[in-house]
Amino acid sequence: DATIGVYVSQRYIKKDRIIDDNYVTFQEVAFEKFRARPIDEHYFYNYESKRSIKKGKIITVNDLRRIIDIKRGDTLDARLVDEAVQLTFKVKAVEEGNIGDIIKVKRGHYKKFKAQITSKNTVDILE
Repeated sequence: DATIGVYVSQRYIKKDRIIDDNYVTFQEVAFEKFRARPIDEHYFYNYESKRSIKKGKIITVNDLRRIIDIKRGDTLDARLVDEAVQLTFKVKAVEEGNIGDIIKVKRGHYKKFKAQITSKNTVDILE
């Protein structure tokens, strides 16, 4: 019989937990039809659980999502650079995204800006 290497949860994993080798163990199991592709080690530290995962479950790509650098509602430092002048102020993320993404942010209750994420808590205002 054919076998395949999979990662199985060692214990109950709560929603939004970063997946690493403390939560899973590698096992060879009989090859069968899977609903989704089982994860491999490159998912460790870069992905978190979408939902709670029971102990002993084979972890698949459908159980995880990429860790998001900035979540909706996060308070960020915004930079606005215009020639020789640089302004820094606080904004709130209206959308979620990762470093390099362009998202909408707002200052106060009304004014929204497009901004590019430059780090975990900093954006550059584009307009």
